Amino acid sequence: MADAFKVSRDVAPVFRPDAAQPYDDRILRFVRDGAAVSLWTLEGRMVLRDAWKKPRIPAWWNGWRVVEPHRKIQEQTANRLGFSDRYFDLIHAPQALHKSFFEACDAQHPDWFFENAAYPFRDAQQFWPIGLIAHWAISRHQAEFKSNKSGVMIHAGHHSERVIKARLAKVAADASIQFACLQSMDEGSAACQKSLFQWLDQYIPSWISLLNP
Repeated sequence: MADAFKVSRDVAPVFRPDAAQPYDDRILRFVRDGAAVSLWTLEGRMVLRDAWKKPRIPAWWNGWRVVEPHRKIQEQTANRLGFSDRYFDLIHAPQALHKSFFEACDAQHPDWFFENAAYPFRDAQQFWPIGLIAHWAISRHQAEFKSNKSGVMIHAGHHSERVIKARLAKVAADASIQFACLQSMDEGSAACQKSLFQWLDQYIPSWISLLNP
């Protein structure tokens, strides 16, 4: 939502509802008998899921493959805090964002967030605030790493029907799956959307059922 705010040091931020972008990820957390998942640790550290990755450099051995925008921005973000040879790739799962981490980072780098808000939303020159704070926590030993196999991600526009069905079946069969992220559902076919909505009905009660228990 960086483009929803136009800021300068002399003018207070002004929220522009017309520029706000809808958040297109839908993340569910499943309640499993006998299985507990920590979003926060007792020590207050940030819980991170997924794995370390190395920056991808276009070269002849990888066919001069162009780095995907979403990956490039993560690499650039991590590099701001000195992670030049690797970055921690965050999966589509809930992350606990501690306000104190943002405040501490902003105190040390007061220009960063002002600069970031000056660009249009999702501009290639921006950094990713969530990724920034994740690496801030890592650099100060305030992060705890958890398994990246506790969630599934479904992209309705990119994943095939076979992949989507397999991942939905995995949620039902594997009690270790605690999260599911359904992304870009509007990009899926009519049949895909119908299938996903029917699946969601199993886990999310409608407002009518809540009014008439």
